Amino acid sequence: MYKVSDFFDEIKRKTLSFFENHLFCIFFLFFILIIGTIGIWVKPIIMEPKITVDGFVNSFHSLNLIGFSAPLLVVLTFDKSVSLINNRSLDKDITIWFIVLYIISIFIIFILFAVDFSSDTFTWCSFIAWLLVLYLWILGNVDNPSYQKKTENKAASGGDNVNRKVLEE
Repeated sequence: MYKVSDFFDEIKRKTLSFFENHLFCIFFLFFILIIGTIGIWVKPIIMEPKITVDGFVNSFHSLNLIGFSAPLLVVLTFDKSVSLINNRSLDKDITIWFIVLYIISIFIIFILFAVDFSSDTFTWCSFIAWLLVLYLWILGNVDNPSYQKKTENKAASGGDNVNRKVLEE
């Protein structure tokens, strides 16, 4: 049986894995943050005749952030549901904890979006909800084998004391 501390250790491990997996970091930064948010930042940067900081910041208003967050959450929910159904070897206790985290997070996200909703100006509540969506997506996908660097079957593993000259011999 898992304790709550085990659950927080798993969240810590997944968070640190995000920074250690450079392929996943690059994928996240490029595809999720840059390409995924084109609908948010393209208007104030490319389409406006005069680029202003206020125009850019206000483009991150509640409606745009919900428009970005909802599909990301739907895809995450679909992916995790299919994985849960197909993978019978999952650790049931930790999976239950993550389901509880997911439900609580979705509830908090909806409350944050609703608290200070604005369809034309930036709000901190919506921005925090958006960051929570991104973090939830990271936790849900950081261990996904599709985002891991492939290793060769014959690749060397283990040992920190490796000299290049010894390997070349």
